[in-house]
Amino acid sequence: MTVQLILVRHGSAENLKPEGKDEDRQLTESGKSELIARMADLRELINPNQEIHLWSSILLRAVETADILAQGLGLSKIVHFDFINRGDLVDLTNEIATLKSPCAVIAIGHEPSLGDWSKSICGYRIPFDKGLAASIRLSALSPLTGEMEWLLPLKKPVLNRRKPLKSEYQKLLVFYFSDVSKAKYEFLKTPEDPETAHQFRIKIRQMRSLISFIKPLMDEEKYQLIQSRLRSLTNRFGGLRELDAIMEEWLLLTEKHADCPDVCTALREVIEKERRGQVAELRKLYMTEQPFNKLEDIWGLIIEASWEFDEKTNRLYGEYIDGRINKLLKKTEKDFKSIDLKDIEKTHKLRINIKKLRYNLAILEPKIKRKTQIMNNLKMLQYKLGLICDAHRDELILSELRTRYDEKTFHYESGLLAGYLIAKSDRIEEELENFHRI
Repeated sequence: MTVQLILVRHGSAENLKPEGKDEDRQLTESGKSELIARMADLRELINPNQEIHLWSSILLRAVETADILAQGLGLSKIVHFDFINRGDLVDLTNEIATLKSPCAVIAIGHEPSLGDWSKSICGYRIPFDKGLAASIRLSALSPLTGEMEWLLPLKKPVLNRRKPLKSEYQKLLVFYFSDVSKAKYEFLKTPEDPETAHQFRIKIRQMRSLISFIKPLMDEEKYQLIQSRLRSLTNRFGGLRELDAIMEEWLLLTEKHADCPDVCTALREVIEKERRGQVAELRKLYMTEQPFNKLEDIWGLIIEASWEFDEKTNRLYGEYIDGRINKLLKKTEKDFKSIDLKDIEKTHKLRINIKKLRYNLAILEPKIKRKTQIMNNLKMLQYKLGLICDAHRDELILSELRTRYDEKTFHYESGLLAGYLIAKSDRIEEELENFHRI
Protein backbone atom coordinates (compact mmCIF):
# COMPACT_ATOMS: atom_id res chain seq x y z
CA MET A 1 0.00 0.00 0.00
CA THR A 2 1.29 3.45 -0.96
CA VAL A 3 -1.21 5.91 0.47
CA GLN A 4 -0.37 9.29 1.97
CA LEU A 5 -3.07 10.31 4.46
CA ILE A 6 -3.00 14.04 5.22
CA LEU A 7 -5.19 15.01 8.15
CA VAL A 8 -6.08 18.71 8.24
CA ARG A 9 -8.00 20.59 10.90
CA HIS A 10 -10.20 23.38 9.54
CA GLY A 11 -9.01 26.99 9.77
CA SER A 12 -10.02 29.54 12.40
CA ALA A 13 -13.80 29.86 12.56
CA GLU A 14 -16.24 32.31 14.13
CA ASN A 15 -17.49 31.67 17.65
CA LEU A 16 -20.78 29.90 18.19
CA LYS A 17 -23.62 32.41 18.48
CA PRO A 18 -26.33 31.90 21.11
CA GLU A 19 -28.99 31.42 18.44
CA GLY A 20 -26.71 29.65 15.96
CA LYS A 21 -25.76 26.03 15.18
CA ASP A 22 -22.26 24.60 15.41
CA GLU A 23 -22.42 23.13 11.90
CA ASP A 24 -23.10 26.60 10.44
CA ARG A 25 -20.01 28.32 11.85
CA GLN A 26 -18.00 29.95 9.05
CA LEU A 27 -14.29 30.62 8.69
CA THR A 28 -13.24 34.10 9.76
CA GLU A 29 -11.63 36.37 7.18
CA SER A 30 -8.28 36.02 8.97
CA GLY A 31 -8.77 32.24 9.00
CA LYS A 32 -9.23 32.24 5.23
CA SER A 33 -6.17 34.47 4.71
CA GLU A 34 -4.00 32.23 6.88
CA LEU A 35 -4.97 29.14 4.89
CA ILE A 36 -4.28 30.84 1.56
CA ALA A 37 -0.87 32.03 2.79
CA ARG A 38 0.08 28.45 3.74
CA MET A 39 -0.78 26.90 0.36
CA ALA A 40 2.71 27.30 -1.15
CA ASP A 41 4.24 25.25 1.67
CA LEU A 42 1.55 22.58 1.37
CA ARG A 43 2.04 22.27 -2.40
CA GLU A 44 5.76 21.68 -1.88
CA LEU A 45 5.14 18.80 0.52
CA ILE A 46 2.60 16.88 -1.57
CA ASN A 47 3.90 14.75 -4.42
CA PRO A 48 2.01 15.97 -7.53
CA ASN A 49 2.77 12.73 -9.44
CA GLN A 50 -0.06 10.83 -7.75
CA GLU A 51 -3.83 10.97 -7.64
CA ILE A 52 -5.01 13.34 -4.89
CA HIS A 53 -8.38 12.81 -3.19
CA LEU A 54 -9.82 15.75 -1.24
CA TRP A 55 -12.33 14.73 1.44
CA SER A 56 -14.11 17.01 3.87
CA SER A 57 -16.44 16.95 6.84
CA ILE A 58 -19.91 18.24 6.01
CA LEU A 59 -19.66 21.07 8.57
CA LEU A 60 -19.40 24.51 6.97
CA ARG A 61 -16.00 25.53 8.38
CA ALA A 62 -14.47 22.32 7.00
CA VAL A 63 -16.26 22.75 3.65
CA GLU A 64 -14.84 26.27 3.32
CA THR A 65 -11.37 25.02 4.23
CA ALA A 66 -11.67 22.33 1.54
CA ASP A 67 -12.66 24.94 -1.05
CA ILE A 68 -9.51 26.94 -0.32
CA LEU A 69 -7.31 23.81 -0.52
CA ALA A 70 -8.96 22.71 -3.77
CA GLN A 71 -8.26 26.06 -5.39
CA GLY A 72 -4.69 26.20 -4.07
CA LEU A 73 -3.86 22.64 -5.16
CA GLY A 74 -5.68 22.84 -8.49
CA LEU A 75 -8.20 20.12 -7.60
CA SER A 76 -11.66 20.07 -9.18
CA LYS A 77 -13.43 17.52 -6.97
CA ILE A 78 -14.25 17.55 -3.25
CA VAL A 79 -16.09 14.64 -1.59
CA HIS A 80 -17.96 15.42 1.63
CA PHE A 81 -18.34 12.66 4.21
CA ASP A 82 -20.46 12.67 7.35
CA PHE A 83 -18.12 10.09 8.94
CA ILE A 84 -15.31 12.68 9.08
CA ASN A 85 -17.19 15.05 11.37
CA ARG A 86 -18.39 12.01 13.35
CA GLY A 87 -14.81 10.78 13.70
CA ASP A 88 -15.61 7.25 12.52
CA LEU A 89 -12.28 5.50 11.93
CA VAL A 90 -13.94 2.33 10.57
CA ASP A 91 -15.65 4.27 7.79
CA LEU A 92 -12.40 6.13 7.04
CA THR A 93 -10.58 2.79 6.74
CA ASN A 94 -13.27 1.30 4.48
CA GLU A 95 -13.24 4.34 2.20
CA ILE A 96 -9.44 4.30 1.87
CA ALA A 97 -9.62 0.58 1.01
CA THR A 98 -11.55 1.42 -2.17
CA LEU A 99 -8.72 3.59 -3.54
CA LYS A 100 -6.03 2.64 -6.00
CA SER A 101 -2.50 3.40 -4.80
CA PRO A 102 -0.26 5.29 -5.05
CA CYS A 103 -2.42 8.20 -4.02
CA ALA A 104 -2.86 10.93 -1.43
CA VAL A 105 -5.96 11.50 0.70
CA ILE A 106 -6.50 14.91 2.27
CA ALA A 107 -9.16 14.63 4.99
CA ILE A 108 -10.37 17.90 6.54
CA GLY A 109 -11.97 17.46 9.92
CA HIS A 110 -12.20 18.46 13.55
CA GLU A 111 -10.84 17.90 17.03
CA PRO A 112 -10.86 15.67 19.01
CA SER A 113 -11.52 13.22 16.15
CA LEU A 114 -8.29 13.96 14.25
CA GLY A 115 -6.22 13.53 17.41
CA ASP A 116 -8.02 10.24 18.14
CA TRP A 117 -7.31 9.02 14.61
CA SER A 118 -3.60 9.90 14.85
CA LYS A 119 -3.37 8.07 18.20
CA SER A 120 -4.92 4.96 16.68
CA ILE A 121 -2.90 5.04 13.43
CA CYS A 122 0.54 6.20 14.66
CA GLY A 123 0.48 5.22 18.32
CA TYR A 124 0.60 8.78 19.62
CA ARG A 125 -1.73 11.76 19.59
CA ILE A 126 -0.91 14.70 17.34
CA PRO A 127 -2.22 17.95 18.91
CA PHE A 128 -4.19 19.44 16.03
CA ASP A 129 -4.32 23.21 16.33
CA LYS A 130 -6.55 25.00 13.83
CA GLY A 131 -5.20 24.68 10.30
CA LEU A 132 -2.56 22.07 11.20
CA ALA A 133 -1.82 19.48 8.49
CA ALA A 134 -0.18 16.15 9.38
CA SER A 135 0.97 13.67 6.74
CA ILE A 136 0.90 9.96 7.59
CA ARG A 137 2.36 7.32 5.29
CA LEU A 138 0.01 4.33 5.64
CA SER A 139 1.49 0.83 5.80
CA ALA A 140 -1.57 -1.33 6.57
CA LEU A 141 -5.37 -1.21 6.50
CA SER A 142 -6.32 -3.80 9.10
CA PRO A 143 -5.96 -2.04 11.42
CA LEU A 144 -5.15 1.32 9.81
CA THR A 145 -1.45 1.83 10.60
CA GLY A 146 1.20 4.30 9.51
CA GLU A 147 4.08 6.62 10.34
CA MET A 148 4.00 10.40 10.41
CA GLU A 149 5.98 12.08 7.62
CA TRP A 150 5.64 15.78 8.38
CA LEU A 151 3.69 18.44 10.26
CA LEU A 152 2.63 21.79 8.82
CA PRO A 153 1.14 24.29 11.31
CA LEU A 154 -0.89 27.18 10.00
CA LYS A 155 1.23 29.80 11.76
CA LYS A 156 3.60 30.35 14.66
CA PRO A 157 1.56 30.05 17.86
CA VAL A 158 0.87 33.04 20.07
CA LEU A 159 1.26 31.72 23.59
CA ASN A 160 -0.70 32.76 26.66
CA ARG A 161 1.37 33.11 29.82
CA ARG A 162 -1.73 32.53 31.95
CA LYS A 163 -2.59 29.15 30.41
CA PRO A 164 -1.23 25.74 31.54
CA LEU A 165 2.35 25.01 30.61
CA LYS A 166 1.58 21.69 28.91
CA SER A 167 -0.96 22.98 26.38
CA GLU A 168 1.12 26.02 25.43
CA TYR A 169 4.43 24.19 25.21
CA GLN A 170 2.97 21.49 22.98
CA LYS A 171 2.09 24.21 20.46
CA LEU A 172 5.75 25.27 20.39
CA LEU A 173 6.97 21.69 19.94
CA VAL A 174 4.61 21.17 17.00
CA PHE A 175 5.67 24.39 15.28
CA TYR A 176 9.42 23.88 15.66
CA PHE A 177 9.25 20.20 14.78
CA SER A 178 7.58 21.23 11.52
CA ASP A 179 10.53 23.57 10.95
CA VAL A 180 12.90 20.60 11.28
CA SER A 181 10.89 18.62 8.71
CA LYS A 182 10.87 21.53 6.27
CA ALA A 183 14.63 22.12 6.70
CA LYS A 184 15.22 18.43 5.99
CA TYR A 185 13.25 18.79 2.78
CA GLU A 186 15.25 21.86 1.72
CA PHE A 187 18.57 20.11 2.34
CA LEU A 188 17.59 17.00 0.39
CA LYS A 189 16.43 19.22 -2.48
CA THR A 190 19.72 21.20 -2.69
CA PRO A 191 22.41 19.45 -0.57
CA GLU A 192 25.18 21.20 -2.50
CA ASP A 193 24.11 24.51 -0.94
CA PRO A 194 26.04 24.96 2.37
CA GLU A 195 23.20 27.02 3.82
CA THR A 196 20.66 24.18 3.65
CA ALA A 197 22.85 21.88 5.75
CA HIS A 198 23.52 24.72 8.18
CA GLN A 199 19.81 25.52 8.56
CA PHE A 200 18.93 21.85 9.09
CA ARG A 201 21.40 21.66 11.99
CA ILE A 202 20.09 24.93 13.45
CA LYS A 203 16.48 23.72 13.41
CA ILE A 204 17.39 20.45 15.12
CA ARG A 205 19.35 22.37 17.75
CA GLN A 206 16.39 24.65 18.37
CA MET A 207 14.27 21.56 18.92
CA ARG A 208 16.85 20.09 21.29
CA SER A 209 16.96 23.38 23.21
CA LEU A 210 13.19 23.41 23.66
CA ILE A 211 13.27 19.85 24.95
CA SER A 212 16.16 20.58 27.32
CA PHE A 213 14.11 23.42 28.78
CA ILE A 214 11.50 20.98 30.11
CA LYS A 215 14.05 18.40 31.26
CA PRO A 216 13.01 18.77 34.94
CA LEU A 217 9.52 17.54 33.96
CA MET A 218 10.68 14.48 32.04
CA ASP A 219 11.74 10.96 32.81
CA GLU A 220 15.55 11.00 32.61
CA GLU A 221 15.84 7.84 30.53
CA LYS A 222 13.34 9.00 27.93
CA TYR A 223 14.87 12.46 27.88
CA GLN A 224 18.31 11.02 27.12
CA LEU A 225 16.85 8.78 24.40
CA ILE A 226 15.21 11.73 22.62
CA GLN A 227 18.32 13.90 22.86
CA SER A 228 20.65 11.11 21.71
CA ARG A 229 18.55 10.52 18.59
CA LEU A 230 18.46 14.20 17.72
CA ARG A 231 22.18 14.54 18.51
CA SER A 232 22.94 11.61 16.21
CA LEU A 233 21.17 13.39 13.38
CA THR A 234 23.04 16.68 13.88
CA ASN A 235 26.34 14.81 14.13
CA ARG A 236 25.72 13.45 10.64
CA PHE A 237 26.11 17.03 9.45
CA GLY A 238 29.00 17.87 11.74
CA GLY A 239 31.76 17.15 9.24
CA LEU A 240 29.93 18.96 6.47
CA ARG A 241 29.46 22.09 8.55
CA GLU A 242 33.09 22.00 9.72
CA LEU A 243 34.30 21.96 6.12
CA ASP A 244 32.02 24.90 5.33
CA ALA A 245 33.38 26.79 8.36
CA ILE A 246 36.96 26.19 7.23
CA MET A 247 36.10 27.51 3.78
CA GLU A 248 34.51 30.62 5.31
CA GLU A 249 37.65 31.33 7.33
CA TRP A 250 39.87 30.78 4.29
CA LEU A 251 37.80 33.21 2.25
CA LEU A 252 38.06 35.80 5.04
CA LEU A 253 41.83 35.37 5.16
CA THR A 254 42.36 35.53 1.40
CA GLU A 255 40.11 38.58 1.07
CA LYS A 256 42.57 40.48 3.27
CA HIS A 257 45.32 39.86 0.71
CA ALA A 258 44.49 41.09 -2.76
CA ASP A 259 46.89 38.70 -4.54
CA CYS A 260 45.62 35.53 -2.82
CA PRO A 261 42.29 34.67 -4.50
CA ASP A 262 43.89 33.99 -7.88
CA VAL A 263 46.71 31.80 -6.60
CA CYS A 264 45.51 30.23 -3.32
CA THR A 265 43.33 27.47 -4.77
CA ALA A 266 44.80 24.22 -3.41
CA LEU A 267 43.02 24.36 -0.05
CA ARG A 268 39.73 25.27 -1.68
CA GLU A 269 39.99 22.33 -4.07
CA VAL A 270 40.64 19.89 -1.21
CA ILE A 271 37.73 21.22 0.88
CA GLU A 272 35.36 21.11 -2.09
CA LYS A 273 36.40 17.52 -2.86
CA GLU A 274 35.87 16.48 0.76
CA ARG A 275 32.49 18.20 0.81
CA ARG A 276 31.31 16.40 -2.33
CA GLY A 277 32.21 13.11 -0.68
CA GLN A 278 30.25 13.92 2.47
CA VAL A 279 27.19 15.08 0.51
CA ALA A 280 27.27 11.80 -1.43
CA GLU A 281 27.40 9.87 1.86
CA LEU A 282 24.44 11.78 3.27
CA ARG A 283 22.45 11.08 0.10
CA LYS A 284 23.31 7.39 0.44
CA LEU A 285 22.08 7.41 4.03
CA TYR A 286 18.84 9.01 2.89
CA MET A 287 18.28 6.38 0.22
CA THR A 288 18.57 3.66 2.89
CA GLU A 289 16.07 5.56 5.06
CA GLN A 290 18.63 6.31 7.76
CA PRO A 291 18.67 8.67 9.47
CA PHE A 292 16.43 11.13 7.60
CA ASN A 293 13.29 9.12 6.97
CA LYS A 294 13.16 8.11 10.64
CA LEU A 295 13.28 11.69 11.86
CA GLU A 296 9.52 11.80 12.36
CA ASP A 297 9.67 8.72 14.63
CA ILE A 298 11.23 11.00 17.23
CA TRP A 299 7.99 12.97 17.38
CA GLY A 300 6.23 10.08 19.09
CA LEU A 301 8.86 10.09 21.80
CA ILE A 302 8.69 13.86 22.18
CA ILE A 303 4.94 14.19 22.49
CA GLU A 304 4.40 11.05 24.57
CA ALA A 305 7.41 11.34 26.87
CA SER A 306 7.54 15.07 27.44
CA TRP A 307 5.03 15.14 30.28
CA GLU A 308 5.76 12.30 32.64
CA PHE A 309 4.93 14.17 35.81
CA ASP A 310 1.51 15.77 35.38
CA GLU A 311 1.54 17.27 38.87
CA LYS A 312 4.53 19.39 37.79
CA THR A 313 2.80 20.68 34.65
CA ASN A 314 -0.23 22.22 36.34
CA ARG A 315 1.68 25.46 36.77
CA LEU A 316 1.18 28.29 34.32
CA TYR A 317 3.31 28.70 31.22
CA GLY A 318 4.65 32.14 32.19
CA GLU A 319 5.44 31.04 35.74
CA TYR A 320 7.52 28.09 34.59
CA ILE A 321 9.54 29.82 31.87
CA ASP A 322 10.41 32.80 34.04
CA GLY A 323 11.69 30.62 36.85
CA ARG A 324 13.62 28.30 34.54
CA ILE A 325 15.19 31.15 32.54
CA ASN A 326 16.37 32.96 35.67
CA LYS A 327 17.91 29.76 37.03
CA LEU A 328 19.74 29.06 33.76
CA LEU A 329 20.99 32.66 33.53
CA LYS A 330 22.52 32.47 37.00
CA LYS A 331 24.18 29.12 36.23
CA THR A 332 25.55 30.36 32.89
CA GLU A 333 27.03 33.48 34.49
CA LYS A 334 28.64 31.40 37.24
CA ASP A 335 30.10 28.93 34.71
CA PHE A 336 31.51 31.74 32.58
CA LYS A 337 33.22 33.43 35.53
CA SER A 338 35.02 30.20 36.43
CA ILE A 339 35.87 28.95 32.92
CA ASP A 340 39.42 28.27 31.79
CA LEU A 341 39.33 29.13 28.08
CA LYS A 342 42.33 26.89 27.48
CA ASP A 343 40.14 23.93 28.42
CA ILE A 344 38.49 23.45 25.02
CA GLU A 345 36.14 20.70 26.18
CA LYS A 346 34.62 22.84 28.96
CA THR A 347 34.62 25.92 26.72
CA HIS A 348 32.70 23.99 24.07
CA LYS A 349 30.16 22.80 26.65
CA LEU A 350 29.65 26.36 27.90
CA ARG A 351 29.21 27.58 24.33
CA ILE A 352 26.49 24.96 23.69
CA ASN A 353 24.67 25.88 26.91
CA ILE A 354 24.76 29.56 25.95
CA LYS A 355 23.41 28.71 22.51
CA LYS A 356 20.52 26.75 24.07
CA LEU A 357 19.78 29.65 26.40
CA ARG A 358 19.76 32.10 23.49
CA TYR A 359 17.39 29.90 21.49
CA ASN A 360 15.02 29.60 24.42
CA LEU A 361 15.11 33.32 25.23
CA ALA A 362 14.27 34.13 21.62
CA ILE A 363 11.53 31.48 21.31
CA LEU A 364 9.85 31.61 24.70
CA GLU A 365 10.02 35.41 25.13
CA PRO A 366 9.93 35.58 28.91
CA LYS A 367 9.22 38.98 30.44
CA ILE A 368 12.51 39.49 32.22
CA LYS A 369 14.43 42.69 32.81
CA ARG A 370 17.48 43.52 30.69
CA LYS A 371 16.37 41.04 27.98
CA THR A 372 17.86 42.99 25.07
CA GLN A 373 21.21 43.45 26.79
CA ILE A 374 21.24 39.82 27.91
CA MET A 375 20.56 38.61 24.36
CA ASN A 376 23.33 40.81 22.97
CA ASN A 377 25.81 39.57 25.58
CA LEU A 378 24.88 35.92 25.05
CA LYS A 379 25.18 36.30 21.27
CA MET A 380 28.62 37.88 21.63
CA LEU A 381 29.80 35.18 24.05
CA GLN A 382 28.46 32.36 21.88
CA TYR A 383 30.18 33.81 18.83
CA LYS A 384 33.54 34.34 20.49
CA LEU A 385 33.58 31.04 22.36
CA GLY A 386 32.62 29.42 19.07
CA LEU A 387 35.59 30.99 17.32
CA ILE A 388 37.91 29.63 20.02
CA CYS A 389 36.48 26.12 19.77
CA ASP A 390 36.31 26.16 15.98
CA ALA A 391 39.90 27.34 15.67
CA HIS A 392 41.17 24.33 17.59
CA ARG A 393 38.83 21.93 15.82
CA ASP A 394 39.71 23.32 12.37
CA GLU A 395 43.40 22.98 13.16
CA LEU A 396 42.90 19.28 13.89
CA ILE A 397 40.90 18.78 10.67
CA LEU A 398 43.57 20.53 8.58
CA SER A 399 46.27 18.43 10.24
CA GLU A 400 44.38 15.23 9.39
CA LEU A 401 43.86 16.37 5.78
CA ARG A 402 47.60 17.00 5.40
CA THR A 403 48.20 13.31 6.11
CA ARG A 404 45.89 12.40 3.23
CA TYR A 405 46.81 15.03 0.64
CA ASP A 406 50.53 15.05 -0.09
CA GLU A 407 50.67 18.29 -2.06
CA LYS A 408 53.06 21.07 -1.11
CA THR A 409 50.79 24.01 -1.97
CA PHE A 410 47.95 22.57 0.07
CA HIS A 411 50.30 21.98 3.01
CA TYR A 412 51.46 25.59 2.81
CA GLU A 413 47.94 27.04 2.56
CA SER A 414 46.50 24.84 5.32
CA GLY A 415 49.43 25.73 7.59
CA LEU A 416 48.87 29.41 6.88
CA LEU A 417 45.17 29.07 7.79
CA ALA A 418 45.91 27.07 10.95
CA GLY A 419 48.30 29.75 12.17
CA TYR A 420 45.76 32.46 11.43
CA LEU A 421 43.05 30.62 13.37
CA ILE A 422 45.20 30.04 16.47
CA ALA A 423 46.28 33.69 16.51
CA LYS A 424 42.62 34.69 16.21
CA SER A 425 41.72 32.39 19.10
CA ASP A 426 44.44 33.86 21.34
CA ARG A 427 43.23 37.37 20.60
CA ILE A 428 39.65 36.49 21.51
CA GLU A 429 40.73 34.91 24.79
CA GLU A 430 42.37 38.19 25.77
CA GLU A 431 39.21 40.12 24.92
CA LEU A 432 37.03 37.83 27.07
CA GLU A 433 39.26 38.25 30.11
CA ASN A 434 37.71 41.70 30.60
CA PHE A 435 34.14 40.49 30.27
CA HIS A 436 32.59 39.37 33.56
CA ARG A 437 28.83 39.84 33.56
CA ILE A 438 25.98 38.54 31.38
